[in-house]
Amino acid sequence: MKLLLLVTCLIIYATAVLARPGAAPRPPWAEKARFARWLVHESNYTVLASRSAHLGGAPFPNLLATSDGRGWDDCTGQVYMYFGQMMSVYEDIQKSPTVTLGFFEVPSLVPHGIV
Repeated sequence: MKLLLLVTCLIIYATAVLARPGAAPRPPWAEKARFARWLVHESNYTVLASRSAHLGGAPFPNLLATSDGRGWDDCTGQVYMYFGQMMSVYEDIQKSPTVTLGFFEVPSLVPHGIV
């Protein structure tokens, strides 16, 4: 059975990023769409908040592995999340398919000219 998720992307911003070797350069924050695509591509995890079926519909965060392609050089623009049926989030999104995703930058000691 296909499960349709209504996803609201919540992008949490930090002040800098530690790039992996060969990473795409970090776009300026002001170019929001380009920055969002870069952040999703460079992330390998996300926080997914759903309405908990076990806590009476209260918001509940889960840390999930993510990917937007087959590797660093293959960016599809589609976000894939990896979780099993044994995780509570599986039941949560079956009952309420609206979720919030949070993608994060890794803080660095090197500023990028951001005020």
